[in-house]
Amino acid sequence: TTADIRPVPHDFTVGAALELLAAQTAASLATATAIAELSLRALQDPLTNLYNAAAFDKALGAAAALAARTRVTDTACLLIDVDHFKVVNDTYGHPAGDRLLRALADELDEELRGTDTVYRIGGDEFAVLAGARDEVEATAIAERLLGAAHRVRTTISVGVALLDHHDPHTIRGAADQLLYEAKSAGRDQARMAGAHRPVDVAPRI
Repeated sequence: TTADIRPVPHDFTVGAALELLAAQTAASLATATAIAELSLRALQDPLTNLYNAAAFDKALGAAAALAARTRVTDTACLLIDVDHFKVVNDTYGHPAGDRLLRALADELDEELRGTDTVYRIGGDEFAVLAGARDEVEATAIAERLLGAAHRVRTTISVGVALLDHHDPHTIRGAADQLLYEAKSAGRDQARMAGAHRPVDVAPRI
């Protein structure tokens, strides 16, 4: 009967509601965390834990958009190839090649400032987006990266393009062409498009 039905205590009702809310919040946080982790993995290179080519494309696109809106173009794009990497794989095996890539990734990352980022964009290809107001700053960055490669007993070739010398949408192509020139000129060097001509950058350890 109605008289036999006891009302649920008020404090129990509030407690149950709070527990339910806490459970829902925890589930939402867990879901958000899982989504964030999946998003991070989608932009992360599993071998080196650096950001990957997709992340590089996003960052370069953002820099280009910023430059178009504000004319702030103090960014350098550095494209990097490991010299003779195929020889390492063929001679010592792919595990040795992977160890070299991980060691090089750590050294490159260590050389950069907190505002600069290194990406692994291909098998033996890396990229860096760094703040650089002019050729002097870009040269200093390239020199440090060349020296970092020497510390893991390898060499790299680097192509450097500044946004203030190239349309932002073509900066990657410009850096890639300069990388090709660096490799053709003998490797273990950087080529940069300055105001008048490419600049050879010797490594500084």
